[in-house]
Amino acid sequence: MQDTGRAMPPALRRLLVILCLVTLASLSKGSSADEPAAITSQALVGTWRLVSVEERQTNGETTYWMGRRPLGLLIYDRAGNVSVQIMRDPSLTTPPANRQDGYYAYFGRYDVREREATVVHRVQGSMRPSEIGVAYTRSVRLSGDRLVLGLSPTRTLTWQRLK
Repeated sequence: MQDTGRAMPPALRRLLVILCLVTLASLSKGSSADEPAAITSQALVGTWRLVSVEERQTNGETTYWMGRRPLGLLIYDRAGNVSVQIMRDPSLTTPPANRQDGYYAYFGRYDVREREATVVHRVQGSMRPSEIGVAYTRSVRLSGDRLVLGLSPTRTLTWQRLK
């Protein structure tokens, strides 16, 4: 590029800077409503309906140990309270080997760790007394009206926000 000795007019320079900033901002935001959202306490607040409970096997197969259509509610409020209720798919005809495997519930407090994309459930009351005082850390993926909580690297719960 040859230097002609002329400086770029300030108005043109400002326009180029603005165009570059707008382009960078649009690239960093993305354009899909289904892209993962930032994990904040405010993003989790609401009532969620259970969609699935999945376990991924080492062979790649996915099992649904609570059935294909489990029932459940997950509630996060603004004050930091959480309530979880999960019921095995009611259409399953064979009862679970252990009665406690058919229904699960606890409540307590929660806090979000934004940098780690996790939520910590601190159990204050549970149908399983041994869990009182336990803190469960769950990975969090939020995309649109879907929330996926990872219980382990292979076990996930998918929730859908209720309107």
